[in-house]
Amino acid sequence: MSQKSLKFSLQRSLKCQKNTADMRAKACWSRPALVIGKLKAAVVIFKAGVIFKIAFILAFFWTSAALAQSRGPVVVELFTSAGCPACPEADDNLSALAARPDILAVACHVTYFDRAGRKNSLSQPFCDARQGLYKLSLKTGRVFTPMMVFNGKSYITGKKNDEVSTRLQSALNSKPTAAIGLTLQAGYLDIRLPQIAMESKADLWLIAYAPKAEGGYKNVITNFTKLMNWNGAATSMAFPIQEGGHYAVIAQSYKSGILASGKTP
Repeated sequence: MSQKSLKFSLQRSLKCQKNTADMRAKACWSRPALVIGKLKAAVVIFKAGVIFKIAFILAFFWTSAALAQSRGPVVVELFTSAGCPACPEADDNLSALAARPDILAVACHVTYFDRAGRKNSLSQPFCDARQGLYKLSLKTGRVFTPMMVFNGKSYITGKKNDEVSTRLQSALNSKPTAAIGLTLQAGYLDIRLPQIAMESKADLWLIAYAPKAEGGYKNVITNFTKLMNWNGAATSMAFPIQEGGHYAVIAQSYKSGILASGKTP
């Protein structure tokens, strides 16, 4: 009903109140009753609309909060070697983390302990190179084993269980890494990158690792492949992989450490 019609109806009802002798007053009052009925209906519709909008807004924020709370696994890297006499305790501590779904715990075996006739079959040159980058970015001053790195941002030797627990809890309580979705499909790894804000581009790395390796070691990295430079935009891609393997993907910048992570079940 328009404002003009509503005004006319109310004016007519007032005239009816002044002329109580008019037998047509009952007819006059039928129109205000209709107006009131329509007003009540309008109020009901308005309230329903408001409730719907509030429900929609709450659903939006609940969904956004759920997405914000989704996090990638904390990345724990251990630089170690079968030839390192000081490493067994750190190896055991990493093995204890290997099965946790909220942690990507991987062992990178360096080559600088290899000697003629005493070569570690698990050692990889890319582990030396990666630890060399941490020497610069974390300002360690030197390379050493064991060395346990958390989300590419902090490090300890990893030999003491209480120190590992404290550093891990700190990583879990800090700003979470974004979650990277990974799905294995017929010889390909489907990768779903979230949209995140970053100061500069990050390197996107594909990690292949063996859950069980020679010597009882767990989650030993067998390959480390750079996929692309990532600017933080939501992206989907597929990468050919060997079926039956275990894989992880991390996005890492030199200054900010690991920004996003994900691993296959």
